[in-house]
Amino acid sequence: MDNIRSADFMIKIKNTQGFSWQGKVEHLPSGQEQTFETFIELLFLMEKKMEELGSPQEATEKRSWKK
Repeated sequence: MDNIRSADFMIKIKNTQGFSWQGKVEHLPSGQEQTFETFIELLFLMEKKMEELGSPQEATEKRSWKK
């Protein structure tokens, strides 16, 4: 697997005001950074990048809650 398709992220939390996280997320292989104001926005940004990369890939193991 080449690195450009990797979904590795670094999350930097700058603040936790209002019961949420504010900060910056970086996609490590590309170096692209984006700020976020809420935890939900962080999840959406990561999901968008993963879709852009074609993730999850076939080898990705999905986790779920135990029954």
